[in-house]
Amino acid sequence: MKIYRLSILFALVVSLMGCGEDEKHLKKSEENRAAVVSSIFPLGDLVKNLLGERKARFLIPPRANPHSYEPSPNDMKALRGVKIAILVGGGLDNWVEKLLKHEPDSRVRIVRVLSMLDKKKIYPMRQGHDHKHGEKNAGTVDPHVWLDPVIMKEIVKALAVELSKSFPEKVEVIVANSERYLKELDELDLACKKRVASLKERNYVSVHGAFYYFSKRYGLSEKAVIEPFPGKEPSVRWMKKVIREAREHNVKTVWAEPQLSNKSADLLAEELGGRVIVLDPIGDPADKEKDSYIKLMKYNLDKLVEKK
Repeated sequence: MKIYRLSILFALVVSLMGCGEDEKHLKKSEENRAAVVSSIFPLGDLVKNLLGERKARFLIPPRANPHSYEPSPNDMKALRGVKIAILVGGGLDNWVEKLLKHEPDSRVRIVRVLSMLDKKKIYPMRQGHDHKHGEKNAGTVDPHVWLDPVIMKEIVKALAVELSKSFPEKVEVIVANSERYLKELDELDLACKKRVASLKERNYVSVHGAFYYFSKRYGLSEKAVIEPFPGKEPSVRWMKKVIREAREHNVKTVWAEPQLSNKSADLLAEELGGRVIVLDPIGDPADKEKDSYIKLMKYNLDKLVEKK
């Protein structure tokens, strides 16, 4: 971990070399500003762990569909005085950037997770997916990278650097916390490998397709997606196509999500003589089983390997 620690410290030094008098004059006012806000809970929980905060700050409610979420006046209030906004990118949460355009304080830094990752590790959209929300070039990549624990390690390292730039007084805390968290992610990855390896049913159909990164990492195969677009009910013609593809690959398992309507998932499972597994891509700080990213992933793992 020594090389990792030095890389963060080096990045911090380089970022501070360009600081001028303007930044010094802003120091006092920035001390009174809110720290960081994230668009979704998993990123908010990660930031909380890195900074050592008590509470995860995030915008999209746990039970809401991020793709169709409509921001409220409370979201605008939550963004006032924010120092950094941590977003996923890829069109998933670009509405946050639109809200920030109305924020009078232009010093808010926007950090997009997808922009920090190696493009070779980001999958393109598949048939049945489209995250177009008016954003240029949106709808071409799958944004659900946080559901792969190995990619999450890359996100941890990148965010540790970004947070160290904005909070140089907490760099030692950030580095120590990130090293601890990386070990937890290693343990999570190992648990996923061992438990998923025991699954006999390796093909599935998904309502939305959020867990594609997870399934690719651990050798599972998504054969079809029920929703032609996030939040859009499938047509009869579309469902016939999904049923045909599911039968072709002998699929008996349908992956659903608590943020979405799962009516079509239930109907498909009945048609296939299979079952529905509800996996949560977001988590919920009010639910003890899913009140952290690590717990969320273990919860999903339990649901996935649970025998009925």
